Amino acid sequence: MGWVGGDGAPARRALTARPALHFRPDKPPLGSPLRIGDGASWHRLATDAYALHYLESPSGVKLALTTDPGAGDLREVLAGLHAALGDVLARHPGAARAFPADAFGARVAAYLKGAGLL
Repeated sequence: MGWVGGDGAPARRALTARPALHFRPDKPPLGSPLRIGDGASWHRLATDAYALHYLESPSGVKLALTTDPGAGDLREVLAGLHAALGDVLARHPGAARAFPADAFGARVAAYLKGAGLL
């Protein structure tokens, strides 16, 4: 039939998945510091209807932004939004319990105005 076990009976194949653990030299080990944007292997996905921009920070915060497909590379804008988020969280220590959406919105608007995007 197939494989034969040590006792002469057909051996059964494993029915569980075995994860393939491979060392990837292009990826740093878990927990090592990264620069902003180095955590993901892609930064922009575009279709004919929209574009999805993605940034993963060294701390694991993931930001995604959808735009018109004609928008260019927005990694710098996402890094600015990440900085705005960090600024708001640093000024509001209770943000883990109740996120200060108004303060974040004001900080994002200030960043976008300063970058000439608003």
